[in-house]
Amino acid sequence: MIDVCLFDMGGVVTRFSSVDMEQRLLSDFGKSELLSFENANPLMRYIRHDFLCGLITDAQFWDAFQRLTHIRPAQTEKLYTKYFIPEKNTATLSLIRRLRAKNIRVVGASNAEPPHRAWHAAHKDYDIFDAIYTSDTIHFAKPDPMFYIKIAEQENKNPEQLFFTDDNQENIRTAEALGFSAFLFTTAEALEKRLLSLGLL
Repeated sequence: MIDVCLFDMGGVVTRFSSVDMEQRLLSDFGKSELLSFENANPLMRYIRHDFLCGLITDAQFWDAFQRLTHIRPAQTEKLYTKYFIPEKNTATLSLIRRLRAKNIRVVGASNAEPPHRAWHAAHKDYDIFDAIYTSDTIHFAKPDPMFYIKIAEQENKNPEQLFFTDDNQENIRTAEALGFSAFLFTTAEALEKRLLSLGLL
């Protein structure tokens, strides 16, 4: 029996492209020929992972960025959220409200860098959930199995008691391998059908 529903944020509850954000920042830096921070230096992949896991601060991220890419932004304060303008998926939010109205516990399960988590919190985007688990606070990022295991432990549930939806296939595969009921998000309408089939709506 499923007791808790886990929802990813970006791509499910909100619409936002980190690729677009990085391209716009690189354009500001005069590097519009680059498509991502990793294009500037492949080692940025590991810096971003540590940032996602809350292992380094915003200032440390930009220090590493400048050291590895030799790109010097004029200023770095609040730079990571300059183009962070996620659009709410109202259809998904409606599903969450319906689940909670039926006394189904719904929690957020999201990869988030500290500035993005703080932005969501300040805009009360997490208020829709009974609880929120982000990679920067549990120190593991999807698709690392420990991300899911930590949440199951915090919720005091076995994997089969948890439903998880995400728009990333690799994240879904990991959840399924651990025993979660998982669903690849494409549209709120498709998710609604799955929730109905599980008797959750």
